Amino acid sequence: MLRLGMHKSQHRTSRPIDRTSFCPSPPWPCVCRLQISLPARCSCYPTVEISTSLIFPYMTPNLPSSQLRFARFAAKTFFLLDGFIFASWVTRIPTIQEQLELDNATLGIALFMLSIGGLIAMPLVGWLVSHLGSRWGVLMSTLMFAVSLPLLALPSEVILLSLALLLFGAGFGAMDVAINTQAVSVERHYRRKIMSSFHAAFSLGGILGALLGGLAAAQSISPLTHFLLVSALAVTLTLILAHFLASDIVEEPTLSFTDGHGHKNRCVVLGLAAFCAMLVEGAMADWSAVFLRQVSHAPAFYAAMGFAAFSTMMTIGRLVGDHVTTAIGTTKTVGLGGFLTVVGIALAVLLPHTAIAIIGFSFVGTGISALVPTIFSAAAKLSGIKPAVAIATVSTVGYCGFLVGPPLIGIASEVVTLRWALLIVLFAGLAIIGLARKVETSKRTNQHCQQDLAAASSLETDSTSAAGAELRDRPITSKEI
Repeated sequence: MLRLGMHKSQHRTSRPIDRTSFCPSPPWPCVCRLQISLPARCSCYPTVEISTSLIFPYMTPNLPSSQLRFARFAAKTFFLLDGFIFASWVTRIPTIQEQLELDNATLGIALFMLSIGGLIAMPLVGWLVSHLGSRWGVLMSTLMFAVSLPLLALPSEVILLSLALLLFGAGFGAMDVAINTQAVSVERHYRRKIMSSFHAAFSLGGILGALLGGLAAAQSISPLTHFLLVSALAVTLTLILAHFLASDIVEEPTLSFTDGHGHKNRCVVLGLAAFCAMLVEGAMADWSAVFLRQVSHAPAFYAAMGFAAFSTMMTIGRLVGDHVTTAIGTTKTVGLGGFLTVVGIALAVLLPHTAIAIIGFSFVGTGISALVPTIFSAAAKLSGIKPAVAIATVSTVGYCGFLVGPPLIGIASEVVTLRWALLIVLFAGLAIIGLARKVETSKRTNQHCQQDLAAASSLETDSTSAAGAELRDRPITSKEI
């Protein structure tokens, strides 16, 4: 049964028409209410929802072009700050480890608290952002993340370091949810795929942070001085750029012709893929410098270059990620990413020379570059859930990779040495290859969507057809355009 209610517009004056309320596809301004109920025999698709953004793709309100450019620049800058602050920490991990005289297992347990902080913050911030907006979330989370950085250089005991990492991880997780939700809003204003470009800015921030951290380590600059400078820069930019962030777009219900478990299963797949991708990122962030220092016996500067190479190739991969995904498809992109991750880790583990290990880490950066943007973009489009909540949910599951990966590698390194413990990352790459086919919506589902839309359209009532014909034949006045 199809019920289609169409109402003539009440806007008869010269006031501009709100495009968020009217569908532009028909030749007249109208408000459409569409509700479909499939027969009971269609048990394979008991839940049907129609997305006005899919049927009428131009309903998203426009921002002025200059304001939109500023919003995109501001969002990219916050992604860059996110990577810059985090890389500033990870490149000084060996120095702090030596200052506190921590073994790998103890350091791994301390890093566990960073992940715990993120897991606590992500669901809470997702709920707050869905109610208060991503602009507020970006401002508060960035300030929290930046201010907590210098606290990591103050502790003289591992317990105090763990508490500082808990706060630092909460800021990192909160900022991750907020800036990705803001990026989704900007992407909707642009009406084209630009998510990878935001994550490229994060990787660029990682490069700059790694280079600065390497120089600070080579010049024997204390972590506290280094972190204070980074924090001051981040706070200043945050207070300046927060004003230019875009307002969030309220998501309409999305198109779904799957059964009641379809969205749940898809969310699980996205979460598992995010888990593996973030495990790889966390391992490279926390252990790449330590691996080069302990296994490859590299100097402090070259030890920091492992993460710099990883971030550089991740940046390049994300700059072209949207084009690659469009050209070869999501499945092949994800599968290729997992393959490059496996090859890169195999090079570093089997041939742990400094130069070869750095090349291997660059392969890993290339491999996972497009995974997280693709996963978050897909999560934001899941039906029946707000983008902020969807991103927070998938991020929380994925962030468990940060929770499990680094401490697991640290504990395993006490048993089989750090060199062979890094094979955990290789297994994550293999899992990504296995999940590649399930990340993208199946062609069968898309085919049935078209069939069911055609079947539903054929059930339109005579009265609805008459109403549509009446509106279609009515002359359009200049005031209604």
